[in-house]
Amino acid sequence: MLLGTKKTFLRHLLIGIIALLLFLSFWYMISGSSLDIGSSWRALAVSSFVLLAFTLAIGPLAVLWKPALKLLTWRRETGIWFALLALGHGFLVSSNMFGFDISLTFHPSVALPNIMGGLALFFALVLAATSSDRAVRFLSIGSWKWLHYSAYTVFYLSALHALHYSFINPLSLMHWSRYLTILLAVIVLLLQFSAFSVIVSSQRKRSSPQKLERVKAKIISRKEIAKGTYEVLFSVKEFPFAAGQHIGVHLPKLTHSDVRGNYRVFSIVTSPGDQYIGIAFRNTRSGFKKTLLEMRLGEKVWLDTATGYFTLPWGKKDLVFVAGGIGITPFMSMIRYASEEKLLHKITLIYSNKNRESAAYLDELRRLTQENKRFYLKEFYDVVEFRGAVFGVKSPENKIWYIAGPPGLVSVTKSILFDSQVPPGNIVTEEFSGY
Repeated sequence: MLLGTKKTFLRHLLIGIIALLLFLSFWYMISGSSLDIGSSWRALAVSSFVLLAFTLAIGPLAVLWKPALKLLTWRRETGIWFALLALGHGFLVSSNMFGFDISLTFHPSVALPNIMGGLALFFALVLAATSSDRAVRFLSIGSWKWLHYSAYTVFYLSALHALHYSFINPLSLMHWSRYLTILLAVIVLLLQFSAFSVIVSSQRKRSSPQKLERVKAKIISRKEIAKGTYEVLFSVKEFPFAAGQHIGVHLPKLTHSDVRGNYRVFSIVTSPGDQYIGIAFRNTRSGFKKTLLEMRLGEKVWLDTATGYFTLPWGKKDLVFVAGGIGITPFMSMIRYASEEKLLHKITLIYSNKNRESAAYLDELRRLTQENKRFYLKEFYDVVEFRGAVFGVKSPENKIWYIAGPPGLVSVTKSILFDSQVPPGNIVTEEFSGY
């Protein structure tokens, strides 16, 4: 989340105070009232692991318990202070236990846990150094997110390092704090597994298989609607569907070979109120698409029954559609239907493309903003401006977000929304990888 300098400083100050209190508390409990310097590195180890466990637990906890979403924006500060405490721990251990002697540090009896701890500290410092909005802009959001997935590596290496020194290594100390390490590691693992199970279960329910029936459809129209993007319309009798759903298209035969065969799935771009079914796609020059674009008007194909959960919600809702490139297709169906039926939804479309020439349906969307006073269009051809538009939506947690486009765009947008405390249940996604 983008924060002002003053607010960022105050947040770091608060977490820094909490980190100091954790360190002093564990130092007192480990060494007693004497606070001997020999116990300080153990106190740093325990307090830093507490912050790391908290940082890694926030994400899955937010999936399981919505109030925890308020903690998501604190992960940056807790992660940075974990790295600082871990650095202090590493320095004191190197000084007090090994006297900065490399041969002692990597003695066979301690080499394995020290290597794990050293790697964890290295990755932690890299993550801390790149935990800023400036780093996000410099690396680009996709590369930055890929780098920060190593936070899980840091956690597992830190846990193994701590457990080795607590129970396996000859230098292990019989102290209660080692059980705290086990408890925190188990809690984080359980939270991650539980959140994963909830997400998988939710996705399976949404995309539960339905019995599909095929109907014959006649090609009645075919045209280029943007550079490299084509729309094909089919005439078919009694074909019920909900705005935003998709269909399977079977060609009777291929005139150009295609390793993926004669079947593809496309989002419907037309409204349920139309007398025909329409699809749109980028012309990737695959055998399937070349065949479909060369078929004569009047020739027939087979269409599967419409299916999918990427549809409008019931009632009056405040919706934000985020579309990247050909991801506009399901939104065209929903926006057209909402405008025709004068639905009460307030719809904001954030539409991203490489350039104006590749933006499908742009003229129609601009016209619909004039006809439907509840529909708003924001078009972008710059990645930075696009991200700024998503960040700039007011009260994002109170809106329902639909995201469709390339996997990278979907991932980036979801990350922004999670950091903005949008509940996972308010985010509906559909990825387009080019069919």
